[in-house]
Amino acid sequence: MEAAPLVQNSASSGESNAPAPTAVACVEVQINGSSYQVPASCNIVEACRQAGVYVPTVCYHPRLKPVGKCGVCTVDIEGSKEGVLACSTKVAPGMRIHTDTPEVKARCSAALTRLMNRMRSRQAQETSPQASREFRELLAWAQESAKDETSNAVVIDPSTCIECGRCARACKELQGIGALKLTDSAMAPVQATSDEGLYHSDCISCGQCSAFCPTGAIHEVTDFGPLREAIRQGKVIVAQTAPATRVAFAEEWGLEPGTVAERKMVGALKASGCHFVFDTNFTADLTILEEGTELLGRIKKGGPFPMITSCCPAWINMCEKLYPEFLPNLSTCKSPEGMLGALIKTYWADRMGKKPTEIFSLSIMPCTAKKDECRRDVLGRRGYQDVDMVLTTREAARWVKEQGFQEWAALPERDYDNPLSEYSGGAVLFAATGGVMEAALRTAYEVGTGRRLESVDFRAVRGWQGIREATVDFDGRPIKVAVAHSAGQARKLLDALRADPEHRLGLHFIEIMSCQGGCIGGGGQPKSNDPAVLQKRAGAIYALDTHMAVRRSHENVALQQLYTNFLGAPNSHKAHELLHTHYRDRSKEKQRTALVLYATQTGNSEQAARRLSSELQAARFAVRLAAMDAIGPAEVAREPLVLLVTSTFGEGERPDMAGPLWDWLAAQPAGALSTVAYGVFGLGSSKYTKFCQAARDFDGRLEFLGARRVVELGKGDETADDGYATAFDPWVAALYDELGVEPPKQAVVPHYRVMLSLEASQPVPPPPNTMFATLVVNKPLTPEDYGRPIIFSELDIGETGFEYSVGDSLGIHPLNPTEHVDAFLHWYHTNPDAVISIVPASDSTAPLPLPPTMTVRHLFERYLDIFARPRKIFFRQLAQFAQRPDERARLERLQGPEGKDDLAGYLKDFPSYVNVLQDFPSAHPTMDYLVEMIPPIKPRLYSVASTPKEDPHRVQLVVAIPTEWSRQRRTIVGGGLCTTFLFASQPGALVPVNINPGTLRPPPDPAAPMLLVALGTGVAPMRALLRDRLMDKRRRGLAATGPATLYQACRHREKDWVLRDEMAEYQREGVLTTHIGAFSHDQPGRFETADLLMTENPAPVWDILKHPNAYYFYCGPAAYSIPAKLETAIVGACQTAGGMSPEKATEYVETMKREGRFLLEAF
Repeated sequence: MEAAPLVQNSASSGESNAPAPTAVACVEVQINGSSYQVPASCNIVEACRQAGVYVPTVCYHPRLKPVGKCGVCTVDIEGSKEGVLACSTKVAPGMRIHTDTPEVKARCSAALTRLMNRMRSRQAQETSPQASREFRELLAWAQESAKDETSNAVVIDPSTCIECGRCARACKELQGIGALKLTDSAMAPVQATSDEGLYHSDCISCGQCSAFCPTGAIHEVTDFGPLREAIRQGKVIVAQTAPATRVAFAEEWGLEPGTVAERKMVGALKASGCHFVFDTNFTADLTILEEGTELLGRIKKGGPFPMITSCCPAWINMCEKLYPEFLPNLSTCKSPEGMLGALIKTYWADRMGKKPTEIFSLSIMPCTAKKDECRRDVLGRRGYQDVDMVLTTREAARWVKEQGFQEWAALPERDYDNPLSEYSGGAVLFAATGGVMEAALRTAYEVGTGRRLESVDFRAVRGWQGIREATVDFDGRPIKVAVAHSAGQARKLLDALRADPEHRLGLHFIEIMSCQGGCIGGGGQPKSNDPAVLQKRAGAIYALDTHMAVRRSHENVALQQLYTNFLGAPNSHKAHELLHTHYRDRSKEKQRTALVLYATQTGNSEQAARRLSSELQAARFAVRLAAMDAIGPAEVAREPLVLLVTSTFGEGERPDMAGPLWDWLAAQPAGALSTVAYGVFGLGSSKYTKFCQAARDFDGRLEFLGARRVVELGKGDETADDGYATAFDPWVAALYDELGVEPPKQAVVPHYRVMLSLEASQPVPPPPNTMFATLVVNKPLTPEDYGRPIIFSELDIGETGFEYSVGDSLGIHPLNPTEHVDAFLHWYHTNPDAVISIVPASDSTAPLPLPPTMTVRHLFERYLDIFARPRKIFFRQLAQFAQRPDERARLERLQGPEGKDDLAGYLKDFPSYVNVLQDFPSAHPTMDYLVEMIPPIKPRLYSVASTPKEDPHRVQLVVAIPTEWSRQRRTIVGGGLCTTFLFASQPGALVPVNINPGTLRPPPDPAAPMLLVALGTGVAPMRALLRDRLMDKRRRGLAATGPATLYQACRHREKDWVLRDEMAEYQREGVLTTHIGAFSHDQPGRFETADLLMTENPAPVWDILKHPNAYYFYCGPAAYSIPAKLETAIVGACQTAGGMSPEKATEYVETMKREGRFLLEAF
């Protein structure tokens, strides 16, 4: 027998099923003055916990991605001027951390107070004795109506919600369901995505939300009343306990996860009212015989494949609600709990001489979905249910403690009752992911082949990978199996099956468990912040199996007697009547939904996507907005309507964040997205030859995959009068028309809520996706009296963690001047020092990349581009708020087709968003709306003028300051926001920066000839290329490098022909052969350009390009068709100086392009 790995396969990992020990890289940090060795990959919270240092947390959980939402885990790091959040900050070598300073405690206390105040505002309040009955009834109604009790499994009671978001994150991150959303409602901050409640949403009742909720605001449906009444009536109380409960029950008394507590648990239940306690492990073995026989039958009949296990009720809910096409693939077996419930009220009741109605069947389960399952009509007969009540492991412990057993030592020890408690090692494996599969393979192989296994350990299906596959040789017939745990991973596998309807990936048998780790991680298990809790529980389960005398389900003697005396044989008529079931399609029509995805390099596409999302929400769509790399690409296949917004950069390249989605789309076969409708809108500049190429690529690929295009490809041109919005507005109108949707009356719907917090200073990190670099040098390169100064800047990025390469760009995130921000906020009657937090209005909206709290000043200083020139849409949005009829009428005219000339005249003197707000003072949007209406400040990109080979921590720039621009109404004078910010900064200033990949990379061979053409400050990357060669020559001792010719175009030889002395040095060093200047404004009547000089004297061009390994680099404006003119001059040089025909010259240049030797960076 062979268990061969296929796609994903767990490694052999020992009896405890823990990963094999591997070397962990560690770093030394100091925490409160003491040194510790901690894993280099951990965050500060993890480091502190390993060191035994307490750091308070609320929103953090080790099994969820940190989001830094609550602000409670604040700590100080020496050398940092402001505090950091421990959950989202990685450790670094030598880091000195302080958790106990007065400043840290004050910040933590302020954050916690803010959360507690919000929670208390929802709790029952004492009303004045003078309050009317009507008012008291109103308060009671408000508090009660905020609850969601529609589910059979869990309850949402927001009165104790602390708004940490862990419930919604678990539902989305781990489970891939997204049945919960966070709102700004004071009474109900967490709600079901369906307005009708959890039961009517996509909720599968797995209970992971309750397991991660720290306060119990979401908890399992709990009512001990029926159990108490059954005891009072004198019914026979018969309990059963699931395999996973025995390794978790003791945790409720403070014992270590994985403590095996079978006898204590049985004793506790018997001492708390149960007359008999049976072990669900017995029917786990029974499930294997029934399911294994069913699998063998399908193998003989040839399907239907794959057969999928049915013992996880949350998975059954998911299948019925979201994947009804797989219902025929489900095993017809009930879960082990359902089987034992049926046997207790038939086989055992007959033996005991009891009527089914005289028995109260109680299940102790790790799973909240079992509460759902026991209510199914098919799990009962003749007016009674097989299982009367389900208690989770947590509830069972509470019940026992209510009976007076507060101390673990006080619990008696008892054995399970027979005959329904004997089990094999295979049965106990049901508790862990892969266990059902392993137990089934043990039996199916031996029964199906008649051969005895030498080893019953199928390690290929063990492990912690979300999806694992293996092939088992059944006597010459390969049987391909798969295991998936957590609903999110199961959805990935099911989506892959859905995309391969003919072959279903060749799989025969699949185990699906909806909770991470299987039942040991069930939603009803004890809550734990131990990151290894699942591994500890699983280790105990595997140890139990290993030490069992009988490890094969079909060798369970008591089970054999059950078949002999009662059932007959596996899959017999009697077995089908009691042990098998059927399922129903519960999928239903849902609210119209749309998935809006964006990919951006500079932020414009995100802005457009947010606007599109806002428009669709106003049209009553349920919209999910996300970056392309923030979702699982396969999610696209599940959406009825997908709208993509993407920019194009470089030579037709897709933004980095588009990569995962594009790679997934490229790997799918034709027709894979036939159920999806789509639209694509692209942003770019028509100055580029490959205008909106990324959008064209996506549009074509989606069409190839069979998706239905609902609106033609939209192309937003940044050079148009209103930028991309010139094409965006008619594209959205066409989208509405195709969808049959009335255009929304509201121009803007807020995605976020701005909430006031305590008046306290908070640590403010650098702006999104940036780190603070230190400005080292900032000096002019042009004469002092020149109207268009050019500066040389050098920044130290050593503390940022960023690395750069030649060809990259440095993004600089400018800040609005504080004095102008304060002046605006004073006029807007807003306190600049008020502390606020900005949270998504719903769970379908991704959080903004902002700190948990900040002052209003910081919001407008660092994040909102309030001094930018407004888009036309702003006038339409602002009209929504205008109180004076004349202002509303003018705003509506300015944004309408009849007001086109008026708008052009209004925008002619460059008003900012602030100016427009001041011109229409009766329109006063709240900050919720301003965050939506005003675009974020975006980093400006500057080509790097240095090489890391000289100093990896220093980045040098050459930047033009356009001070001659005339903008009459600009609050900020002297150039653009970023150039003004940089020009005014002094050495030592902290500048927010990031690194962005570029295209002008050095040739791999330093001997390759280079033709360099630079316009204005486009000389920066050319300097980087030349300095990179100089470093290569000096360090590697090269006698010579390849020839290089630089055409440097500017206005005046004596004013802005910068770096010429440095270029002369490069000529002396032998890395620059020829330096040619083109001066457009020096000679009256002659506008001298680089392409003109190339045309007049093509020899220098051909001297470089005649080499078959030559490279061409251009950096400069894309305007006036300059790149195309230069290319024409280069083709001409190949003809006149190289003697080529026009056709051969053109092909020669095209070959350079194909081989990546014709490189442009045009802006």
